[in-house]
Amino acid sequence: MVPTATDSAQAVLAPPSNATRVLRRLLSRPFAVVSIVILVVAIFSAVFAPFVAPYNPTAADFLNILKPPLTAHHLLGTDDLGRDELSRIIYGARVSLLVGGVGAFSALGFGLLLGSLAGYLGGWVDTVVMRIVDVQLSFPFILLVLTVNAVLGFGVRNIIISLVVAGWAVFARLTRGEVLKVRSLDYVSAAVATGASPVRIIARHVVPNVIGPLLVVGTLQVSQFMIAEATVSYLGFGVQPPTPAWGNMLAEGEQYFYTAWWMMVLPGVSLLVVSLAVNFIGDWLRQEFARG
Repeated sequence: MVPTATDSAQAVLAPPSNATRVLRRLLSRPFAVVSIVILVVAIFSAVFAPFVAPYNPTAADFLNILKPPLTAHHLLGTDDLGRDELSRIIYGARVSLLVGGVGAFSALGFGLLLGSLAGYLGGWVDTVVMRIVDVQLSFPFILLVLTVNAVLGFGVRNIIISLVVAGWAVFARLTRGEVLKVRSLDYVSAAVATGASPVRIIARHVVPNVIGPLLVVGTLQVSQFMIAEATVSYLGFGVQPPTPAWGNMLAEGEQYFYTAWWMMVLPGVSLLVVSLAVNFIGDWLRQEFARG
């Protein structure tokens, strides 16, 4: 069948797809685009750190101690043991992104589970979960992280656990509020009328409708968890030397701030830039979900 002029005109005037509209809105926000590029580069560098880093991040070179950036074949200089700063920053990104990503979305999953049960079942389940949430949110976040981490001990795994323990309550409260709105809608009532179990209703009808706001908050929490990890490591309760992490690099560079500023400034700038990138991406996602 030969296409007519009308068919051609309709094809030309056809509205763009959802993906095209999202891409156009993304390209209209340069901060979001740059943030995505920064985050992709950071993740790529962290994943492929053994191939990207020019030196072994823990290998000391006492002939090149405290070399400033752009000297002695070290792009970002060396530290007090002659270790390459660029390599240590790249490997430090592994810790920050792993803790931030795994910690935030593990807390999201745990909070989603308890918040969904509290919001849908109500009654004593709701009362118990929300009272625990109220008590937990009354403690300063970083103090709770430090307390739990001090009990569990050092290491990346224990930092992640402490962040999940301290951070799930935010997601539980948000989930409960969203579930209370969703459970009164017609399609949920229809599912109840057909005899569907609470687990099936929550999994198939409630969670898909509340996951959007949770993903936005989860993305924003990634940067908070990264900063929390750096704080814990800076105070000596987190990742221990010689394993590079941006927090313990800040602590090591503090005493050399006036003589070797790059030891403290460069890890701090790395943490700042990646955290801001994650926040800008989260803000863009928030606006996208707000559009419906």
